[in-house]
Amino acid sequence: MDKQNLRKMKIAVIGLDGGSFKIIKPMMEKGLLPNLKKIMENGASGTLMSTVPPLSPQAWASFMTGKNPGKHGIFDFTNFKPDSYEMTFSNGSCVRSKTLWRLLSDCGLSVGVVNVPMTYPAEEVNGYLLSGFEAPSVNNKFSWPENLNAEIKAAIGKDFDLHGDFWTKNAPDIYLNQILKTMNNQADAVKYLIKQYPTDFFMYVFGSTDRVQHYFWQFQDTDHPDYTKGSQFESAIERVYVEADRLAGEILEMIPDPKTVFVVSDHGFGPLKKIVYLDKWLEQNGYLVWKQEKISKKNVLLKNLYMTMRLYLPQKLKDILKALYPAVRASVESSLILGDVDWKKTKAFAVGVEATSIFINRNDRFPLGSIKYQSNEYEKLISELVQGIMNIKDPDTGEPVAGKIFKTAEIYNGREVKNAPDLIVQWKNHEYVSRRHYRDFHQDVVSKELKSGVMGKLMSLSNTGCHRPEGMFMASGPDIKSNFKFDSANIIDFFPTLLDYLGIKQPSGIDGKNFDLIFKEDGLKTFSGKYSSGEDDLTQPGCDNNDIRISGSVNEKLNKDEEDAIFQRLKNLGYLE
Repeated sequence: MDKQNLRKMKIAVIGLDGGSFKIIKPMMEKGLLPNLKKIMENGASGTLMSTVPPLSPQAWASFMTGKNPGKHGIFDFTNFKPDSYEMTFSNGSCVRSKTLWRLLSDCGLSVGVVNVPMTYPAEEVNGYLLSGFEAPSVNNKFSWPENLNAEIKAAIGKDFDLHGDFWTKNAPDIYLNQILKTMNNQADAVKYLIKQYPTDFFMYVFGSTDRVQHYFWQFQDTDHPDYTKGSQFESAIERVYVEADRLAGEILEMIPDPKTVFVVSDHGFGPLKKIVYLDKWLEQNGYLVWKQEKISKKNVLLKNLYMTMRLYLPQKLKDILKALYPAVRASVESSLILGDVDWKKTKAFAVGVEATSIFINRNDRFPLGSIKYQSNEYEKLISELVQGIMNIKDPDTGEPVAGKIFKTAEIYNGREVKNAPDLIVQWKNHEYVSRRHYRDFHQDVVSKELKSGVMGKLMSLSNTGCHRPEGMFMASGPDIKSNFKFDSANIIDFFPTLLDYLGIKQPSGIDGKNFDLIFKEDGLKTFSGKYSSGEDDLTQPGCDNNDIRISGSVNEKLNKDEEDAIFQRLKNLGYLE
């Protein structure tokens, strides 16, 4: 396509992971977010509804493809290998559709993409790309061009800080300071890239807004059960948003006019009040069956090793180990979560933390599955599970803890639905989340102890905030209506809206709709865009996300001998007895 036929307009997208008007608007009223307030007053704004469930992986994948998870293939932080109970971690190699930056690159536009989730391994774009939080480190396949991180390090004197030292036993003040440090580190890299490599399209996501709300929500929410008046961390969330506003202002100032600016979030945020151990409920009701013998020595060893390494190893060393030994990490996680399940007797099991996915042990999907898909037995089991879970009560209120349970085949469509869970539980008011009890924990099904379980032992902070479906959207620029408010759009709507604005014909299979109401009357005049993808818009051969080896230039799978050698190497390092 002739680039001259496209709209001559710089596009800048700032992502605030977990950004919510419930936090932002009161801060604007206090004059704490001048840059975001200016964008809102000079442009259009409204609620941006997230995916079901409102999780970052599938939400950002939906944002970058304009499609529902049934088409792009991302349903959670984890997925199952085909015909296996082994879990792997979702990343960009699982996205089964062309991304926005791939499409813009194909149209001859230059792009700069930094820290957007589900972009690892970095794809080759017409410009540059630094992967998101799911990258194991800033080394292998983290950036495009491949030597870009080394160039950034030479220019700013430090590596790009991918995600900071967050999963540790750090005290709250150290944790908060690390968040702020990471923000400034990433902003330094972004400013260097914008100055050195001007692009037609630029996007950067602040991940820190999500992390601070997860672990500091109770300090500012007077209605939260764990609220303590007068805490020194009462303004922690405000501090991070203020810093994001300041850095976003500096970044946007570097992008020349004319430009159109978008500010988006993948989901909103709110209080987390209790934990539901759904696998405990499944066990009590005979749907999930554990092996009769005591928990295996192998799993005791794996759990102790796993927790010790996560608790005490420095983040840089953990990153190196994750990059060197991804298959081993996946095997450990899988064994911890599902290693002692008696699959021949199990009918259903639950996976997920922030959201809850229920999988039926189907014979068309799992090697020891006994339930035939869409049979009378399957439909009866689905009905039993929905009715039973809807009857789980909060012991303190006597009210149901589940708000709604979705059959995924009814809310998703596309060829990847076959990899989706069978049911998704949406907890009441989004104030509950699931945790795993790993068989050897014996707490109640519903618990108000937010630091219980394996993950709680790793943190000095409680996870007191969790996702909400109501995200946020703002836009400003020469073609955007001024001080215009709309009710809501969907996260999949950004993709077709931007393409129409630039004059690019939409690919096939797009689920999102153009919300052109944000533009001035002549803001969407037709451009002679000619790009059109074929009917099959897949760009990835499959999800081999944990088979990427640091020593190879192509994806290779680790065989059993290699895994055994890695375990022996860890034993020599003193991590195995």
